[in-house]
Amino acid sequence: MLKAVDALCRRHGITYTIYCGTLLGAVRHGGFIPWDDDIDLAMPLDDYNRFLKVAQELPAPYVMQNRYNTKAFPYVWSKVYADGTAYIKNGMRKPGDLHMGISLDIYPFNGAARTKRGEKLQWFLIECATASRTAELYRATGEATRFRQKFMMHVPYWFRKTAGNLCLRMAIRDPEKCETKGTLDVARFEGKYKRDDWKELTTAKFEDQEFPIPVDYDGMLRIIYGDYMKLPPEDKRCAHRDSDWILDVHKDYREYLKEWNEN
Repeated sequence: MLKAVDALCRRHGITYTIYCGTLLGAVRHGGFIPWDDDIDLAMPLDDYNRFLKVAQELPAPYVMQNRYNTKAFPYVWSKVYADGTAYIKNGMRKPGDLHMGISLDIYPFNGAARTKRGEKLQWFLIECATASRTAELYRATGEATRFRQKFMMHVPYWFRKTAGNLCLRMAIRDPEKCETKGTLDVARFEGKYKRDDWKELTTAKFEDQEFPIPVDYDGMLRIIYGDYMKLPPEDKRCAHRDSDWILDVHKDYREYLKEWNEN
C-alpha cells in the first residue's frame, strides 16, 4: 500500500514524508517497529489537497476514503484501504459505508494560531468536526456509550455535516503563512513544528525500499518522542489493536460481516 501511494505521489510530483511511528521505524529499525501494525504519512496542505484529486488512480485493490466520499468516515484526515483484508472489531454488524480493511493514514499539515488561546480554539473546532463525523459511525454500529455520542447520533446528518465542515474550515490555516504548524491526526492539535520543518527531505530505507524523510529527522523525532532511540518497556511494546479486533490479510471484512449477520 505504501509503495502504491509512493508511486502515485512520484508520478504527480506530490510531496510527502513517512511520519510518526513509520519514521521512527525507518530510523531505529530499518522498517516496521516489531510491535507496530500501521503506516503514517504526512503531506503539506497543498500537496494533500492535490493527492485527494488523483487518489482514484491508486491501483486495485487500494481505495481512499475520507470525509468527502464516505458518510460514516469518522476522521478529519484521509485513509487508504486494501480490499481483500480485514481490520474489524469482532462481532461488528453495521460499519455503514466505512471500509474495515487494513489501512494507512495520511495526515495534512495545518498552520497553527499564534497564541495558546488560538490553538485551543483550533483544537476545539477540530474536536467538534470530529464529533460530527463519529456520530454517523456510532449511528451505523449502535455502539455509542457516552451521552455526547448518543446525543449526536440523533442530530440530523445534514446539520452535523454542515456544522462539522464549517468548524474544520475555521480551524484549517495555510501552514506557509503561519510561524508554526502541526498535523491533523489522532493527537490534540498544536503547532509543534516550525514553518520550514519537514521541508528539506532525504530518503531512508523502510523494509525493502527508500522513502522520503526529513533531513532533520533527529530533531523531528525528538519533538514527537523525546529520546526516541531508547526502547519502551516491554509491557508498552504493543500494537494499536486489542483482542477484540481481527486483523486478516487474506479475508475481506465483508465476508466477516456476512457471516456475523447470518448468525
